[in-house]
Amino acid sequence: MQFAGRGPNGEVAVVYYSNSTTKISYLDSTTLDELPGLTRELPAGVTSVRLDSDGIGLLWIDSNTLWYLPASGSVRRLGQGYTSAWFAT
Repeated sequence: MQFAGRGPNGEVAVVYYSNSTTKISYLDSTTLDELPGLTRELPAGVTSVRLDSDGIGLLWIDSNTLWYLPASGSVRRLGQGYTSAWFAT
C-alpha cells in the first residue's frame, strides 16, 4: 500500500499493488472507511501512482513510461526512462 494523494473532497487516496491490477482506493478522511464508488484501477505493473492537486488528475509509470491523465482530457504519454514520479506542490 502507498499514499497517492488527496481526493477532490479531501479523501485519502492509497494504492494497492497486486499481480492482477493496481487499485486506487479512496478513504474517508475522518473514519478511514473505504469509499467504493471512487475506486480507480490501472493495469498490473503500474508504479509511482500520484494524484494531481485537484484530486482527480493522475500520474503514473508503466514500463518506464510516464503517463498523465488530467481531470478533463485524454491520457498523455510524457516520456520514457522514468523510475518514479510525483507532483510538486
